[in-house]
Amino acid sequence: MDVQDGKSLLLSKYVLNTLPYNTSKGYVTWESCTLRKWLNSTFINEAFSKAEQNLILETIVDNSKSQGVEHWNGKGGNNTKDKLFSLSYAESLEYPALKGVRRCVASEYAIQQGTYANVKTGCCWWWLRSPGQKQDEAGVVSIDGSLGSDLSVTSNTIGIRPALWIDLEKIQDKLENEKTIANIVQERDAYRTIGQTITLGRYEQDNILDNGSEPIEWIVLDVQEGKSLLLSKYVLDCQEYDEGGGHPWSKSTIRTWLNNEFMSLAFDRSEKTVILVTDVDNSRHDDEYPDITTRDSSFLLSALEAERYFSSDTERKCTATKYARENGVSLNSEYACVWWLRSSYQINKWSGKIDATGAVLRNGSISTSVNFEIPIARDETGHIGIRPAMWVDLAVIDAIVEKDQIRQTGEELRIKGNTVSFGSYEQDNDLENGLEPIEWIVLDVQPGKSLLISKYGLDCQPYNTKKHDITWEWCSLRSWLNGAFLSKAFSAEEQKTILKTSVDNCESTGNSAENKVGGNSTSDRVFVLSHLEKAKYFALNEESICNATEFAKAQGAYTDSNENGWWWLRIIGSPRYFAPTVNSDGALGYPSNVNRGDVTVRPALWIDWNSDYFSDY
Repeated sequence: MDVQDGKSLLLSKYVLNTLPYNTSKGYVTWESCTLRKWLNSTFINEAFSKAEQNLILETIVDNSKSQGVEHWNGKGGNNTKDKLFSLSYAESLEYPALKGVRRCVASEYAIQQGTYANVKTGCCWWWLRSPGQKQDEAGVVSIDGSLGSDLSVTSNTIGIRPALWIDLEKIQDKLENEKTIANIVQERDAYRTIGQTITLGRYEQDNILDNGSEPIEWIVLDVQEGKSLLLSKYVLDCQEYDEGGGHPWSKSTIRTWLNNEFMSLAFDRSEKTVILVTDVDNSRHDDEYPDITTRDSSFLLSALEAERYFSSDTERKCTATKYARENGVSLNSEYACVWWLRSSYQINKWSGKIDATGAVLRNGSISTSVNFEIPIARDETGHIGIRPAMWVDLAVIDAIVEKDQIRQTGEELRIKGNTVSFGSYEQDNDLENGLEPIEWIVLDVQPGKSLLISKYGLDCQPYNTKKHDITWEWCSLRSWLNGAFLSKAFSAEEQKTILKTSVDNCESTGNSAENKVGGNSTSDRVFVLSHLEKAKYFALNEESICNATEFAKAQGAYTDSNENGWWWLRIIGSPRYFAPTVNSDGALGYPSNVNRGDVTVRPALWIDWNSDYFSDY
């Protein structure tokens, strides 16, 4: 709709729901109406994840006379601070993006909720925030897109088109963060393989400043004890080792630059979490001048490390980026250059370096193979390049990958019919290889939550351990699901996302007309489906067919020749020591004894996909 000062105004393409402007008649303004409260509480929490809400700006909404029209008495009320709002009369005229397209189609959900829509076009009325001529009316956009009509604030067939301002800087940060995480996920194994090339961070390299910085390529030099040593593949910049001269690594200006300006320019928030601050050994080796141990995020290799990690001069040869060459790095005829080491010599008058042939230079040695005459052995020269090195934390990389998988699960939970992984449980019956991820089918999606059922029969449990009259409220299966299974299958953080749900056990969800009392409704986090829920979510019997896991079979589950098992439903049968099952062919089975020991369990649960657990890293 509009772009200004680092923000964009968005308006929903469709009418999303229907609600009255206010639930009671009488004079009301945008400030006090129930529609405003719903948009900024219920709707925002149901429609947007916590990460998405962080991108939406809380803005001052102008409700002055200028936002209405003269004959509406200018009674717009006080200005408000909102994240979500409806457009005003004036705004609906002002924005070019709305010209000719104020007509708006209602979503199927909005129509189900009561939005009145034209049968042929699907277009509908939608609320403005401006009050109407009368005290108990508010402005609307008509079905044909025209303005000037007012309707009673309690009208319950008018649609809602939310508007919001979004922070473009945060959007850009989010996109960059997503790219970073995608790279880390893709290169997870490469971080653990010596000699592999990975990308991390960005730095100017092609010397075309208008196109932004380029991804930095790194070579994995070493892997040890949960960390990897990286060295930039190319010389990235050109700096003096020490501007004042005479200082070792610990006090050099190049060290300060690497750990401050370079780190800030090259890495975003997520990338910095991967980089370790490590103890850098600057003790004496051979004829080096001893220095104190430093703690650095980014550093230069020492002479000893340059010899340890490269088996030949050829492997140490390095070229420079266009940006580094523009800043002063010179190349020989083979496009190779000289790059700094952190080792100091002769009471800090000289610093080690790798010459253009890849040889390690000590004590100010000058390589005759370099076809340019510069005092490369002197610390103040600006013609020597920088190849930053750093250690990265493999545990943090693993955590980022895992969190990204969780975030993706949160997105997949919003789509009915998807199969998602959540929690873990023994399934292959190999107790030595740990638990396996549980696969779930998304049966239903409602605002902020999704109903899941396990794809497989996970275990074999009786409906009740003893054969006697029982209801879901008191059966042992319910206790097991909400006790032992819940604790074993889900971590503490995962459990927080599982909603406690009111489970209806009345006759209307039951299996038999003879079943007069299905028991009291219960409050459960994990349950099994009722007969009617099975019919609602599985239109065909084939869709109800369920394989039993190897573990479930080992616990006694019956399976047919296709490895398909029976699974429990929750509403009690008749007599009341019987409970219904789904047969191995997916059809509803006859009620079975509640203590039957060969029926599998397909847990079901409602999950809060708007939980912080599923938010961005």
